[in-house]
Amino acid sequence: MNGLLLLLDGFDEIANEIEKNPKLKAWLQHCTSNENYSIITTSRPNAMCEYLSNPRMLNVIGFQSQDIQNYINAYFKNNNESSTLMKKLNNNRSLKLLSHTPLYLRLFCYLSRQDKLSLSNGKWDEMLFQSYMRHY
Repeated sequence: MNGLLLLLDGFDEIANEIEKNPKLKAWLQHCTSNENYSIITTSRPNAMCEYLSNPRMLNVIGFQSQDIQNYINAYFKNNNESSTLMKKLNNNRSLKLLSHTPLYLRLFCYLSRQDKLSLSNGKWDEMLFQSYMRHY
């Protein structure tokens, strides 16, 4: 099978550049019209490629409040750690908002298990990134 899978992650960040670059636009149009090519783009809803023929649209949505509770309970197997993390999230608007994103919620659970989800210094974003990079 002679095919190509083209992944364009964050298409909305380059959509304007494609319009400015005729060669890039022509290449992308060629890729979209070729039956042997498959293209997957991720984008915010505001950026669409008008020359994609019959695109299949999927919306990735974050966790709802009950999903967050269910995920935390499953992660900690309903022990005391789950209620401790839920309290931390409910007491910090920023963390609560971020917890609707599955990757962030996974990191919060990991950090909570490591007893590193301290919110007093206000540098939780840096701590999340450093912990994630060390873990993975």
